[in-house]
Amino acid sequence: TADAFQKAIRAADASGAAGIWSLRGRAGAMVEGELTVHAVPEQHGVRPQLLMIRDLTSTRKAEARARSTEVKLKSALDSLSDAIFIVNAEGKVVDRSEACGPVLRYTSADGSFDEYLARVERRDPDGTLLSRDQWAIAQALRGETTSNREVHMRRSDTGERWVVSYSYSPLRDEGGVVIGAVFSARDITTLVESERRSLELLTRWRLLYESSPDAIILGTPAGRIIAANPAACAMFERTEEDLIRGGRDAIIDMKSQGLPAAHEDFLKTGRLLADYAITRSDGSTMMTQISLAGFTDADGSARVAVIFRDISARWEAELATKESELRYHTLLEQVGDAIFANDFEGRIIEVNHRACENLGYTREELIGMTVMDIDVDFDLARSQEVFRQSEVAPQPITIYGHERRKDRTIFPVEVRLGSFKWRGEYLYIAEVRDITERLAAEEAVREADRRFRQIFEQHRENPTCAGCHARMDPYGFALENYSGIGEWRDKDNGIAVDASGDINGRKFRTHRQQQKMPEIGRA
Repeated sequence: TADAFQKAIRAADASGAAGIWSLRGRAGAMVEGELTVHAVPEQHGVRPQLLMIRDLTSTRKAEARARSTEVKLKSALDSLSDAIFIVNAEGKVVDRSEACGPVLRYTSADGSFDEYLARVERRDPDGTLLSRDQWAIAQALRGETTSNREVHMRRSDTGERWVVSYSYSPLRDEGGVVIGAVFSARDITTLVESERRSLELLTRWRLLYESSPDAIILGTPAGRIIAANPAACAMFERTEEDLIRGGRDAIIDMKSQGLPAAHEDFLKTGRLLADYAITRSDGSTMMTQISLAGFTDADGSARVAVIFRDISARWEAELATKESELRYHTLLEQVGDAIFANDFEGRIIEVNHRACENLGYTREELIGMTVMDIDVDFDLARSQEVFRQSEVAPQPITIYGHERRKDRTIFPVEVRLGSFKWRGEYLYIAEVRDITERLAAEEAVREADRRFRQIFEQHRENPTCAGCHARMDPYGFALENYSGIGEWRDKDNGIAVDASGDINGRKFRTHRQQQKMPEIGRA
C-alpha cells in the first residue's frame, strides 16, 4: 500500500535500501523489482531521494528454472538403483540419493552419513585394509578419477559384509580448483559371489578335465576340434595340436559301426552314447564308449563335449562271458538229463531242452513257474533245508521224488542237487533223471531173485535135493556180496544185494552176520 511504501522509503534513509517489491507496470502487469533508495543533498529547502529500481523478473525466472532442474535432478538420482552422493571440498556430504541407504547399508539410526562412512571398514579385494587417505573421498579430492573400483565393506557394529563397486571423479571450478567430488556406488555382492562360484566351478572343471582318466575332446557339431585333454592325447597317441589339426574325421569314421544312426539321434536329442573301436596312430585298436553332449559357450556358439572311455577290459570280459554262456548253454543242451535252475523260493530260472521234453512244457512256460508246480512231493520248507545243505555239501545231494507232466501224468525221478553263487545269491541246480525204466528193471531183477530163491526153497523141500541144498544154500546166499570175479559188491545192477539166509534155524541178513555165527566157527 502507499502507506507501507512511504514507511519503507523513510526507513531506507539510513540503510539506503528498501527491499524487494512487486510493482505494477504501465500495462498493468506485475513485475518483481529490487527498490533501492539513496538520499541526495538538500536543494532549495527540499530533501530529494533517488529511487533506483532493478527488474528481477529474469533473475527470478532463472532461479525458478534452477530449482526446477534441481528437483528433477534429485528425482532422477533417487530413481537410480546406484547410490549417488556429493561431497564438498572439506569432504562433507552435501547431497545424496535415496539409494545410499540400501547400497551402503545406511539408516537414520546410524547418525550422520559422514560419521557412518567413517565407521565402515573398507578393504581391497585382496583383503588390504584401506586407510582414510586410501579411501575414495580422499582420492577424489586429490583429483583422482576411478571407475568400477571393487571395495569390500564391513559394518563394525553388526559385522555385515557386502561388496560395492565405486566410481568417482572430482568437481572443479572455472579455475580448475577441486571444490568437491561426485560418487556413484553399486552393490555387487551377488555378482561377486556368482563370479566366485563360477571360478570355483571352472577350477574344478579344469582339474577334472586335466586329470580325468577318460579322454575328453571339445569341438563343434561340424567336427572341428577345439581342445583335447592329456588322456585324449595318450589314447589317440597324438599331440593336442595334431588332434586339433586333424579334426574329428581323423579319429572317428562317422560312417562305420552304426554311428550315422547314433549321430542322427544326437542331432535330435543333443546326446549320444555308443561303443566304438578307435584306431590309434600305431594301427592298434581300442574299444571305447563314446559319450557326446551338446552345449552353448559364453559367446552363444554351439559346442560339443565328447568323452571316450576305454572299455577294452569290459569288452573282453563281456566277450568271455558270452563265450562262457555259449559253452554253458551248449553243455546244458547236450546233457541227457533234465536240468533245472531255481532260487531259494523255488522259482524256476533256467531249464534245458530235455526238461521241456520230459514235462511237455515250452521253455517260456517253465521259466517263472515254481518247483511246486511240477514236483508232486515238493515241500518248500523241507526243500529249503536241503538247499542249505547243498550250499556246504562237497558233492551233489541225491533225492528221489515224482514229477508231473503238463498232461498231468506222474513219473518217478532221481534228483542230484547242487548249488553255486550268482551275483551274491545262491542258485540251485537240479539234474533230474526219469527213472521209470530203471525202476522197472530193478523190479525185474528183484522178481528174478525171488524166483531164484523160490527154486532153491523147492529144492530144500524136495527130499531128494534137501540133503545137499539145506546145507549149501545158506552159505551160497551169504556169498552173494562177491561178484563172479571175487569183488565185493553192495548192489547188483543197481539193486541191493540180498545176502540173507538161515543156518539151523538161525537167521542172518548179511555176510558179516553169517561169519560170526558159531556154526561157521566150528566149521
